[in-house]
Amino acid sequence: MQRKLKITLTIASMIIIVILSILLHQCCIVKKHFDQWHAAQDDLYVCQSHNDSDAEDAVEADFVDESIDVSVVSDRTDTIEETDSEEDDSGSDEENDFLVVNRSGEYLLDGAVSFYKQHNLQDAVIKLTDAWEPYNDWQLRQSNAKKTVEKKKIHKKKKTARLKTSKTIITKSATTRSRFSWPINPSYFWLSSRYGPRKHKNGSPGFHHGIDMAAARGTRIKAAAKGRVIAAGYTAGWGNNILIDHQDGRYKTRYAHLDKIRVYHGQYVTEESWIGDVGATGRVRKKGKDASHLHFEVYDNGKRVNPMLYVS
Repeated sequence: MQRKLKITLTIASMIIIVILSILLHQCCIVKKHFDQWHAAQDDLYVCQSHNDSDAEDAVEADFVDESIDVSVVSDRTDTIEETDSEEDDSGSDEENDFLVVNRSGEYLLDGAVSFYKQHNLQDAVIKLTDAWEPYNDWQLRQSNAKKTVEKKKIHKKKKTARLKTSKTIITKSATTRSRFSWPINPSYFWLSSRYGPRKHKNGSPGFHHGIDMAAARGTRIKAAAKGRVIAAGYTAGWGNNILIDHQDGRYKTRYAHLDKIRVYHGQYVTEESWIGDVGATGRVRKKGKDASHLHFEVYDNGKRVNPMLYVS
């Protein structure tokens, strides 16, 4: 036990000696650097004192020298100040003279006319105004043409978006209760109004009991399924319209706002039979020049339901 204690103390003393030697070495290095810095500061102070003494000697020599003309020095000083002030003025003038050039046609024309009138060049004024009129008309035509092209592009984009939306709705329509085909070829129309709540023209709340298929006037309308025509004629609101009973006592379909009716009351029709043409008779809404569309309704046990759930 005592032997182990002696070994431990010996090792500890050796470690302490190593640490102390390292610290002593570091202190020597720091002292060396401090001495070098102190010597450099002394040299710098000596140089500054010599420079200050030289400067004082030069100032005394300037005052003693009587050959220097004080008026010349003052004149040179005034000249330097004037030059500086001129440079400042020129700089401010350059800043003030910086203007954005107006290149509009009317501004340039007014400037040219005023210049010619100041120099009594009336003939030039007449020629300039005569030459300007066709150019102005050409600019107006170009501007109108550009606006027309932009409107057509916007209209085309909106129409394409409506067609895509319509095709998406058509493909996603429910098939569990579908028993009718589309009365118009899906490639020839887009859904302009759906089944559900819709405001009247005066802003009051209302309800749209069918779907509207916007199409060109005269587009062929087919029967959605076989059945018998139980109404065919003009009715206020619906205009020229057809009502078909599909013989099972449950379902009926209505086709409204037709341009022409091609069936008669009591006639039996089959699916795909041509029963009428798309039109805009009766009370219709329109945003453009033509309001032609087919208003299509489905009756289930006498109640008007969403046609999208019954067509495929």
